[in-house]
Amino acid sequence: MEKQGRRFADEKTKEVKVKKVKEKEVAPLPSEPSEKEQIRDEKKSEKQKQKDQRLKEKNAKKLEKLMQKQRKREEKSNRPVLSYEDLPVDEVEPSREPAPIKIKITKKRIFAAVLIVVFLFLVVFFIANPERLSIESISNFINYGILNRNSDEHFPLDISGESISPGDFLGKGMNVCYSSDTKTQEINSYGKIVSSTPHAFINPVLVTGKKNMLVYNLGGTGYQVIDSDKNVRTLEAKDKIMLADITDSGIYALVTQHGGYLSKLYVYDEKDNQIFAYSFSEYYVTAVTLSDSGRHAVVSGVSAADGLDVAAIYVLDFTKDTPLYLLKYEENIIYDVQYLNEKYVCAVGR
Repeated sequence: MEKQGRRFADEKTKEVKVKKVKEKEVAPLPSEPSEKEQIRDEKKSEKQKQKDQRLKEKNAKKLEKLMQKQRKREEKSNRPVLSYEDLPVDEVEPSREPAPIKIKITKKRIFAAVLIVVFLFLVVFFIANPERLSIESISNFINYGILNRNSDEHFPLDISGESISPGDFLGKGMNVCYSSDTKTQEINSYGKIVSSTPHAFINPVLVTGKKNMLVYNLGGTGYQVIDSDKNVRTLEAKDKIMLADITDSGIYALVTQHGGYLSKLYVYDEKDNQIFAYSFSEYYVTAVTLSDSGRHAVVSGVSAADGLDVAAIYVLDFTKDTPLYLLKYEENIIYDVQYLNEKYVCAVGR
């Protein structure tokens, strides 16, 4: 019985082994990769190769740098140390001057240098001449310098049939103005007449600023104010006008003959409203000038004492009733005064 049981068990194990072998034989074989997978694998391998190549090159460069540093260190360490004290004077080598630094001069650098020089020149030029950047100046350049080159109006101009006094030909900014016995004209720097204002004054006198003009009838009461926009205002003074001045802001002054006083000063704003008045009882006024701010005036006068001429200069503040300064000069006459800036005034005498 035992032999039969063993035989039966051996047969069972053989059957199990046969079944396992058959199962292994029946197992499906792995499928071949598709074309897309092959291409993908090739790209991965190619990228990996490139990455490895870059890494090798990077490591090679690092190694080369390290070797160069090592060689420099060895050269320094192997350099012989000599003392000039141990050598005769004839064998001492003269010190070598450092080699000059060579700068490559290219066309681009020359062009850039020229542009910088031109730019700096223009900046300095326009800072020294700010009126050339004004809208009026640019407009005149475009209209008369570029678009109107063939015009008949240009310098020299022929002024005929008019009588002009020497003192009535003045500058106004970059333009020229004159007042004749019939009209007042303004001419730009290209010879173009930009304004012409008729008047009926017998003795016209012209005063100008950089932006405005004033024409008055000497010994009469009529006067005209011509502003920067070429607007004309014809007005009448309270007394006979002897002198006048006008600022860029439009504030103007009139010196008149006034009953009871030798002279009287009136100051008006740009809207012709009186803002200041001062009467002179000791001196005849010979000149007047207004500051650019329109807050001060300097007036010169003349009188006589013991048969000698005495000149005086008044410095007036329009917010005060009395002069800030009164300067007297014996045996002298002040012919004209002019503000140079807010702090300095020029006086011309004998």
